Amino acid sequence: MLILFFLPFGALVVALLLARAYWRSAPVRWITAGALMLSAAVGAGVLWSIFRSTSSAAAIGILFLPLWMMPGGVIGGVLGLVAYQAARLREQVTPLRVLCALALACVAAYAAVAGWRVGQFYADQRMEDAAVLERRAREELARHDYFLLSAIARNPHTDARTLLEIARDPDPGLHMKRSEWINMVDRDSLAVVRKVIRNPNSNVDALVALSGSTNDYVLGDLAQDRRTPEPVLRQITARSQSYLVHWGLAANANAPPDLLEKLPRGKDLYVAMGLAYNEATPPEILRELASHSDPLVRERVALNKNTEMEVLEQLMRDGNEVVARRAATQFGSRKVR
Repeated sequence: MLILFFLPFGALVVALLLARAYWRSAPVRWITAGALMLSAAVGAGVLWSIFRSTSSAAAIGILFLPLWMMPGGVIGGVLGLVAYQAARLREQVTPLRVLCALALACVAAYAAVAGWRVGQFYADQRMEDAAVLERRAREELARHDYFLLSAIARNPHTDARTLLEIARDPDPGLHMKRSEWINMVDRDSLAVVRKVIRNPNSNVDALVALSGSTNDYVLGDLAQDRRTPEPVLRQITARSQSYLVHWGLAANANAPPDLLEKLPRGKDLYVAMGLAYNEATPPEILRELASHSDPLVRERVALNKNTEMEVLEQLMRDGNEVVARRAATQFGSRKVR
């Protein structure tokens, strides 16, 4: 791991030493300038996406920043050499320089298209006209542009009809995590339909339409959503035994008690934590979780408004100070009532 981290720095030192040795050569100056500019741009872009990300694990990406910048430097160096050859096309027309000029034009065209898409992404996020958003959604569904569709699906002004249309579209790519590099502009790379589920304008029909998804992340979001109808919750848990579905269901305050009882609370810490804080969890399960080995679970039981008074009294004597304090506060507030 440490070797991978320091490898880019070693490569940078070697490259700079070589550039210094051959600095009088014009191609070397172009290569060095291209490598430094693109690697810096990649580094800045990655840092920007990390600090905007909603993922709790995003900060780990800083450790891999040099590994992102190294290929950026290599590509930048190649582009620098290509730009040098293209710039000399006026001096003498050669097949190599013509090819370099065409390659540079293609890169510039791609960058222009990417820039337009980023601008359109922000425009779709800010758009307040539901009719325009509906038209835009149909256009991007036809193009299979998941990046722009994610902006439309997230927009709070997108109406239920448009969201339902996206949910019913048979394109499997709508259910997959977005992997294209341009998605760094977004705060996450969630699948388009996961944005649909999280949009408050989505209606029950959209949730039902997505219940046939084969993606466990989508099913996990449906299992956690309080609007998901009980028959759909039963269907999802019968089809998938994914931990994502278990985590979602454990945190759903509208989940049927019998489904909560079947969750593997003894084997999965996150299921236990979700159940401990869920007000729909049956009292007997809360009583069981009050003796859980992890203090985070016991603390959540102490915070649960439906925890029985005798269980709170037990937790007030807990060896963990935080758990005991939470239980005492909850017990005191109940007594006041």
